[in-house]
Amino acid sequence: MWAEPEFYVRRYRLVFRIPALRERMHTTDAIHEELLVTAMQQRAGDDPEALLVARIVAAAAMAVVNTALERWAEQKGKLDADALLAEGFQ
Repeated sequence: MWAEPEFYVRRYRLVFRIPALRERMHTTDAIHEELLVTAMQQRAGDDPEALLVARIVAAAAMAVVNTALERWAEQKGKLDADALLAEGFQ
């Protein structure tokens, strides 16, 4: 994505502005969230609190990614996207 910033800036600015596209992005995010939950749950084994923790962590991770992308797109790709992500995950 960072190799073609102009394309992705336009793409994400469009996605964040158009409700139907944003909804589609949220649908895709939900799939990614569930994959993260499954992976974390498998690592946690039989821990009864693992599902709750996995869901919280996965939702937070997707929020960080989306917030960083939205900020990056708003600034027309002028911010360091990797730094935005790193800052969000601190």
